[in-house]
Amino acid sequence: MRVLDLLRVEVKRLLCSYITWIAILATFAAFLSGFYTQTGSTMASVYLAEQVKGVSNFGLIIFTILSLYELNLISKNNTKEITDCIVSPYRQALIRLLSLICVSLITTLLIMLIYAPFVIWKLNIVFSLKDYISCFLIYVFPSLAFGCIVSAICYQIIQRTDVSAILILVLVIGSKSTYFSESYLSKWSMPDLILLSDDFSNDMIFRLAGYNRLVWSLLLLGIWIISLLCIRRYGKKLFKSFVIGIKKGWLIFLSMCLILGGCLMWYNEPFFDNTPLDWMNVEEKNYMVDGVFLVRADANISINTSWFGKLKGEIKYILRNITGAEQDFYLSLNSGYKVNRILINGQEVAFEDLKDDYIAARHIRCKLPSEEDLVMNVEYSGSPKLWNAMQSMAGGGTLISSNYIHLTGKSLAPVPEVLVEEDAPYYIQVELPKKLTPVASGYEVQKVSEINPKYNQWQTYDKGVTGMMVLAGEYIKINLNGGGMPIEFYYSKKHHEQIESLGAIGAMESAIKYCTEKYGPRAFTEDRPFKIIQGTILMFGGFARDNISAISEDSFTAINLQNKDIGASGAEVLAHEIIHQWWGLGVMLMDSEDFYWSSEGITTYTTYRLMKQLYGDKYAKENYLDIWENSINNTKNNFYVRNPEYREKLPEKYAVNLDATLRSVNTYCGYAMMFNRAAELLGGEDKLDEILKKLFLEGGIESPPYISLNDFLTVSGLTKEELGIE
Repeated sequence: MRVLDLLRVEVKRLLCSYITWIAILATFAAFLSGFYTQTGSTMASVYLAEQVKGVSNFGLIIFTILSLYELNLISKNNTKEITDCIVSPYRQALIRLLSLICVSLITTLLIMLIYAPFVIWKLNIVFSLKDYISCFLIYVFPSLAFGCIVSAICYQIIQRTDVSAILILVLVIGSKSTYFSESYLSKWSMPDLILLSDDFSNDMIFRLAGYNRLVWSLLLLGIWIISLLCIRRYGKKLFKSFVIGIKKGWLIFLSMCLILGGCLMWYNEPFFDNTPLDWMNVEEKNYMVDGVFLVRADANISINTSWFGKLKGEIKYILRNITGAEQDFYLSLNSGYKVNRILINGQEVAFEDLKDDYIAARHIRCKLPSEEDLVMNVEYSGSPKLWNAMQSMAGGGTLISSNYIHLTGKSLAPVPEVLVEEDAPYYIQVELPKKLTPVASGYEVQKVSEINPKYNQWQTYDKGVTGMMVLAGEYIKINLNGGGMPIEFYYSKKHHEQIESLGAIGAMESAIKYCTEKYGPRAFTEDRPFKIIQGTILMFGGFARDNISAISEDSFTAINLQNKDIGASGAEVLAHEIIHQWWGLGVMLMDSEDFYWSSEGITTYTTYRLMKQLYGDKYAKENYLDIWENSINNTKNNFYVRNPEYREKLPEKYAVNLDATLRSVNTYCGYAMMFNRAAELLGGEDKLDEILKKLFLEGGIESPPYISLNDFLTVSGLTKEELGIE
């Protein structure tokens, strides 16, 4: 009988078995378990990632049990001799495995179709069909299929369901242990899925998971072929059956090819650099060349947003060598880029890749001639690599993807290790897909031309720098007023109607004006404006560089827009995030001895003061002071807070949730209330404003530039006891 005919019959038999449908229903129940472990801050994390993690982890176990049950049926029913006479044992094993994988695919598709209406409703404007399908086909289906393959491997070698089940459980637990946490490739049962972005690309998350799945598919299939040779033949034991099996040399050759292919892919994985594991002890060398100056830089960059995200560029440096002698010259660039050619004054020169990877960058060395005026052209290309220490967090910010680009310094263009002449211009022309709007550090980005129906060319520049930052996304740009300085706000077009309906722009402008008046302006000009952007959740927080500040996208989720601890409405939550451009990104509060002393408390308090100014005392008291007080009182009255000895007896999940609640209340409400108490003790809010302005403008004293709790106490003259700080 042909394989396809046998497969069709076997799949039909499985689908007629009530055991199979129990497994399918149990897998769906495992999918629903994700609703009890909602820890993400984006909508896709809460309503998709958590469910996918649940079904991938538990589904693997469920299909392991189903597979072992089905594989043991022939032995259980004592029909092995009969079936071996009809179909080759090797062909039987192949058909059983393929049929179980088909059932796992059917289960995945059923869950995907049943859950789709709910997740579309919950995610609403941020729903992505591409991400939804990718989650199921890259995470869920391979987990179920791997459960089938590993079960077949273990059973074909051991021929015991109980021992096989224990061994598989050990393998699953082992893959999730901290021992294997260093490499994303070591997690065969379930690759990392910490969170998902709502507004921007999840390509890097899916690239890593997809590559992991491909590597393990090759390895497991290769091992499965070897286990195939262990199937008992002619009533013989394991060793003699294997000796009979190895006579099929082509199977051995195929298995070795698959395993070797998987090992080579593991060894040559393309996403992370080779920074030493003890990178903190690596002594960074100073390659700066004295007597060589950068006069001007002009870069032309083309970005391909295909699956792997590639960049091709050429940069021209105008250099001045006043030493009168040859000099070693060093360029630093992303570890994923390859320098193709270097020309100096039109002549091609030799260069050396030092391969000294350190935090996603490496150095290129060449010789500079002794002439004073030099023109260097560097051609380079590749896909940016990420720092290998960031494997569990999908790499952080650097990214080229279908709808989001984040390239900084060495990941944008090679950075020369030289001094820069004052006001030396640095120009960049970059080709981007038309749907993407660029945001760059430095001066305004200008559209140069339409290269073709799909790409535009943009230009930007800065002065006195050796590198720049370029981000691009499907942004809408709005000019904000307030504080007498030019401000541009870039946010995802998915939130356009939401931003308008919230009245968020007015609230943000009020926050800018308030902070400028109370604490001081941030120095920006019309041609070099302050740019506030909505960044991806993969940044793991905001950032500030030059004239760019980023707000993480989770500030725009329904979860945070309804967080009463930071704002009474969605617009006020966004005002809270704008205030972070002063407290958090402008100057940061941090204290090594007090975990709760952070920029969140002062930002929450400033939001309250702004709303008090806009809407009056009654509104501010009801929506801020009363909520803080209730949250603090509820925390103090919590049984486990009053009786900490019982807290240790809580199940881990409840203990983690309790700790998260306490941390949130103390960070936001506790210290916001402390600043309100400080204003009363100082004799008025104006007195407190003077102290905060002094700290903002001058920075901290104890651990500059951070402002510590002791800095605040010293400047204000207050004590912890007066403020009620334990």
